[in-house]
Amino acid sequence: MSYTICNVNPCTLGSKSIIKEKRNAALLRPSTASSVYRERFHDVAFEVSIDRASFEQRGFFRGPGVTGRMEEVLLDYPAIGQYFRMRITQGVDEKRNAALFRPCSASSVFNNFHHYWGTTFATDGVYLIFETTQVYASGYENAPWLTVILEGPLVISFVRVFNRLDRDGQRFHDVAFEVSNDGVSFKQRGFFKGPGMTEQVMEILFDYPTIGQYVRLQITQGSSNILNLVEIEIYTTY
Repeated sequence: MSYTICNVNPCTLGSKSIIKEKRNAALLRPSTASSVYRERFHDVAFEVSIDRASFEQRGFFRGPGVTGRMEEVLLDYPAIGQYFRMRITQGVDEKRNAALFRPCSASSVFNNFHHYWGTTFATDGVYLIFETTQVYASGYENAPWLTVILEGPLVISFVRVFNRLDRDGQRFHDVAFEVSNDGVSFKQRGFFKGPGMTEQVMEILFDYPTIGQYVRLQITQGSSNILNLVEIEIYTTY
């Protein structure tokens, strides 16, 4: 199940009062989310709660959404609550991000500073990193690589890579996505030509069927390359 919860001050949501009396009560308010909250925007239930223990659906968006289009959902009146949840209700549970918090190995870490650019940052579930650190970055190599070690052999559907948000998105280019069952013999199952762009989110659909425990990303062209990324998600069937 995919969802996002926003904690706002108690108020009436979806009031039918005139527009100038409305305000964005969610602005700068804290929120929590499930690990797969970045799924496509479709079949979304809009739910409200006073205590966060029990939610009641007050609106629904069938979708699917369209890139660049703003969607407005009028909630049933009156909708009073402090916690507002958007929850995708169809399709999400078929796949999961099997890379979350999984260990990784790599050809190198930039300047060997693991506390700045170590492999743990690639699967820590943190995406909004606008700094030059707390991302994974290799050293300068011809063919740097990063391998995610899954919990066991799994059927892999696609991989999602979050490029850096601050700069140097073009470093992600000519990347082979390879899979192995033993961590020794790898077979290419996807490819990204690029070059990538700063802030880009890249999705690579794997050849079907792809089964493996080790997923490796490796730059295959050029010299003095750096492999860097904010996060990698590997979606598998349960």
